[in-house]
Amino acid sequence: MIANMVALIYFDYRMAAIAAHLAADRLHRSGAVRRTVAARISHRAQRDRAGHHAIEETLASIKAVKAFGREASEGEIYARDNWDAFMAARRARLLWSSIE
Repeated sequence: MIANMVALIYFDYRMAAIAAHLAADRLHRSGAVRRTVAARISHRAQRDRAGHHAIEETLASIKAVKAFGREASEGEIYARDNWDAFMAARRARLLWSSIE
């Protein structure tokens, strides 16, 4: 890339200035995309941990849940958390595939 820039400067400094600007812009955008992807992946991991925590909580308190008849509401909570984790993973995969 450096050799190409030197050649551009030698032949046409205006074209070299445009190329340098575009290269800097591309580097800046790729960094922003990486940060966004990292944030999405982190969010996905957080949602996964929340889902695992819900499973552990549900399994640990199954006797209390059955004793008070809360199976339906616990199922709804688990399904909602699981769906949120699934959607976060899907968004992260779609974003990752769009930059490759």
